[in-house]
Amino acid sequence: MTTVLLLIIGILLIGVNIRAMRKDKSSFKNAFDNASTNIKDYDLEIGKLRKEFAETIMELQNEIENLKDRLEEKSDIQKDNVHNFKIDNSLESSLLENNKLDVIEIQSTENGAVEEKKIDYKENYATQNAYLDNREINNVKIDDIERLMKEGLSIDSISEKLGIGKGEILLIKKLYIK
Repeated sequence: MTTVLLLIIGILLIGVNIRAMRKDKSSFKNAFDNASTNIKDYDLEIGKLRKEFAETIMELQNEIENLKDRLEEKSDIQKDNVHNFKIDNSLESSLLENNKLDVIEIQSTENGAVEEKKIDYKENYATQNAYLDNREINNVKIDDIERLMKEGLSIDSISEKLGIGKGEILLIKKLYIK
């Protein structure tokens, strides 16, 4: 008898629950329909802002790519210029060494007479060698500064290490190192 009673109660509970589910307005479909019809204005504004941010980010990414391309082009041009500069330096030094002509200094005196002074080849050659030596020293400085900057040292530490003023380092950095 208890089994029959439990069986009847179980069947009644199942029937009541099925009936309640059919009448229930809070099913998923009803909840979704209610939510989609009750979208508030601020939800629409949030959607618009997200779209604008996505477009802005896309534009920024495109600009970054364009800048990278331009930087690569300038880097290639700079490498060509450095190569041409090295060729010019070697050509200049060979011309100075091969130049055996005497240099004549022409000065006008107070009385209007023209005075010619022949400068000795050895004296001229010494001046030119001093000029070339000075350029070589400058190139060594530039190379040292570039190497130290690539190592990540600050301007202060480079100036202390090389014994060069900060202004000279900044000038070399702006003019030669890019």
